[in-house]
Amino acid sequence: MTQIGLDGKNVLLVEDIIDTGTSMKAVLNKIEANFEPKTLRTAIAFHKMNPVNVEWGYFADYTGFLVEQSFLIGYGIDYNNQFRDLSHLCKIN
Repeated sequence: MTQIGLDGKNVLLVEDIIDTGTSMKAVLNKIEANFEPKTLRTAIAFHKMNPVNVEWGYFADYTGFLVEQSFLIGYGIDYNNQFRDLSHLCKIN
């Protein structure tokens, strides 16, 4: 298995949506523990204002849109493999 060298590099981690932030926190911790990037930044298209991610103070370096806490579809975000191709963001009632 080939390992990508991140040591000494400027790393930008791009994600579509942050809900609780648990996965992002785990990935960031893993990168920091196993590599030595020069910088580690995050870019998020949609940041849900969830009490969990607000509580532990996670906020991306670059954020497209702050969205309310609801189930979203569209712009590549799907529900049961449907609605991913919508060209707009919707919330499911």
